[in-house]
Amino acid sequence: MYILGIDPGISRMGWGVVKLDKDNNVVWVDGGCITTKSGVENSIRYWEIFTELEKIILKYKIKLIGLEKVFFAKNVKNAIITGEARGVVLMIGGKYDIPIIEYTPNEMKMMVTGYGNSSKEQIQAVVKLVLNLDFIPQPDDHADALAIAYITARGYNRD
Repeated sequence: MYILGIDPGISRMGWGVVKLDKDNNVVWVDGGCITTKSGVENSIRYWEIFTELEKIILKYKIKLIGLEKVFFAKNVKNAIITGEARGVVLMIGGKYDIPIIEYTPNEMKMMVTGYGNSSKEQIQAVVKLVLNLDFIPQPDDHADALAIAYITARGYNRD
């Protein structure tokens, strides 16, 4: 079973794919960032995100999506734009009837490292360790997406 983790954003949306193998181990598959150019209408940028996510979903036959919730206390404009990018993920999940599990940033950090205020570097280090990677996932949006995919897979109940 393939699981997609998403760290939403309009300029850079982190994504990571893991799979649950027959022994219920979480195995790294792929990941990176979907990037869009500033200065382009947001509607075009959201369409680019949608089409790239659709390619990933179809390529890996994604069965479950983990998605980070928006939580910005300081910048309302960024929160709205990120919320709209999340809407693209919710829409594509609906199109393909893929369940979506959502996590706040602090929930994700707590589940991955045991500490809700972990640094970006701590998340990257733990993701490298738990997914047995030979690289540190960069940028941090990619690492966060892999962390979300990992915790979504770990919390998945096959029954």
